[in-house]
Amino acid sequence: MNAWVLLGIAAAVNATAGILLKQGRVVADGAPILQMALSPWFLGACLCYLGNVFLFAKTLDYLPVSLVYPAYAGAGFAMIAVAGNLLFNEDLGVNQWAGVALIFAGIVVASR
Repeated sequence: MNAWVLLGIAAAVNATAGILLKQGRVVADGAPILQMALSPWFLGACLCYLGNVFLFAKTLDYLPVSLVYPAYAGAGFAMIAVAGNLLFNEDLGVNQWAGVALIFAGIVVASR
């Protein structure tokens, strides 16, 4: 599998974990920490984070960490921003898009 595709999958799995955590907090509505930890949303997020670690580690077999991590973080940030807007009506404005653009510009510069 292409290393960049693998990295994209890792970023998507990580973003999914973040969305699951947010949904768990929305549904929990101030529930105690133990109840939160046993919720299916929280447990699903933990599984996603675990899978993400393995995918990210495998990506490091093929690409340098100095390039992989910024790309992974930028892709994850973009996915979370869009998903947060679509699923939770969170702001997705010029600042968020400018941040994503700056991250990706930095990746391009660093990779040259």
